[in-house]
Formats: sequence, structure tokens, C-alpha cells
Amino acid sequence: MGATSTNRSDQLRLSGPSTNYREVVTTWDDAPEGVVFKKPEHYGDQANVLFDRRLEDRTTDKGENAAFLMEMQSDWHQSKDAPAAPLKNTWARRAIEDSLAEAQSAGQDGVLLPKTVDQIYEIQRWGRVREENGRYLNHEGFDITPVVRRYAREVPELAKKIARKNGVELQTRTVDDGRGGKQELWYLPVKEKQSQFTPDTADLRQVREFGRESVEPAFTQEPETAPLRTQGLRQSETARPVP
Repeated sequence: MGATSTNRSDQLRLSGPSTNYREVVTTWDDAPEGVVFKKPEHYGDQANVLFDRRLEDRTTDKGENAAFLMEMQSDWHQSKDAPAAPLKNTWARRAIEDSLAEAQSAGQDGVLLPKTVDQIYEIQRWGRVREENGRYLNHEGFDITPVVRRYAREVPELAKKIARKNGVELQTRTVDDGRGGKQELWYLPVKEKQSQFTPDTADLRQVREFGRESVEPAFTQEPETAPLRTQGLRQSETARPVP
């Protein structure tokens, strides 16, 4: 799924021991008639993917079992000619929240996130990165500036906000890098004995009401179940060269 690399997606990862590699897409199943977005080189014939995530499970230095959210992206919202879609400004937050909710459901202790730009370079296999006129380019010439900024600036701030909402603090953990050293990652813990964590309902209503006529003032609309379908795709189903 990596848009800035020609490597197989299952090879785009941080070094070190891990288990349960998986790719997850979140689709907009209740899109208005005629709204279709496809990215065949990433998702095959799967339509209306709002964003995708790549994860694996890692053990921290404290013995915690955590889901490592190593990559998230939205081809839909990064495409200039794609039709309008929900979660335009909040898909990254939703990706982190969904990962936290899934970790809790699976009995895991928390979610790990990349902490340094060098880790992102390694995950994406960008190699030597050069800076030109304030933009970052990888060795193949792809402009990776939005991705660098997302992980260096946006993701830590989003994780801090989610942690505060969840009554915990964003922390750091180290994991084995498989080379006799350690990698320090952000760690978003699952709060013990909490009720099931769910993403913000504002986003759920946004998805449900997007593209629909406004509700009459005299009618009170109850929040409905979001027509977002999270579909897990395993390595064997999605790992493919990306042109």
C-alpha cells in the first residue's frame, strides 16, 4: 500500500521481531449514488477506501503486547481529482482511534507509533532523503514532504489528544530492533478497566449525513451506526508491488 515506494508492502517495516502483520482498509459503504473512488495499484477492485493502515504486533521492553501502527494513509484525500468524501480532515485521528479500539478488543496493552523521521525512512525504505526548497524527496524522486510532516508533527499531537480524552498519557517504549539495539516508539496505552473505547461520534454522524439533505428542524435525528466497514486484509491478499 505504500504510495512512495516500489517495494512489496509486507517488506515495508521497521526491523526487529514482530508477529501478525496485517493491512486494514476502511471503506465508505454508504456513499451517495455515483460516488466511486478506486486505486487499483493499491486496493485492486476494492472501491471507496477512505484510508488504510498497516500494523503488526510487537513486545515492548516492559513486556507489553502492543499493536504497532507503522503506516496509515488516505489515497482518497491525497488525490486532487477524487470526489468529496467524509473524514477529510480527521482520517488520521480516526486511524489511530480505530487501532486503539481494536487493540482493546484483542486484549492488547496499547498501540505503538513511529517516533522519529528516521524510523519512517526505514519503514518506507526511502533510503537517502534529500531536501530541496523546503521539500523532502526520497531516492526515487517521490515528494515525501506530506508524509514526513504527518509523522513528525501531526501524529504525536493527535496521539496526545486521544490519550487525554481516554484518561491516559502518551508515553514511550522501546522495542528490539533485531540488531542488538533498541528502537524508541510512541506508546498509547489502553486504560485498564475502562469501557470499550470508540471513535468520536462526531465522525460517525459526519459519515452518515455526508451528501444527504438537511434534516427538518422539527425532526430530531438520532445518531446512527456509521456505514464504515473495517475489513482486515492479510498479507497474502494485499502484498503486491506498487508501481
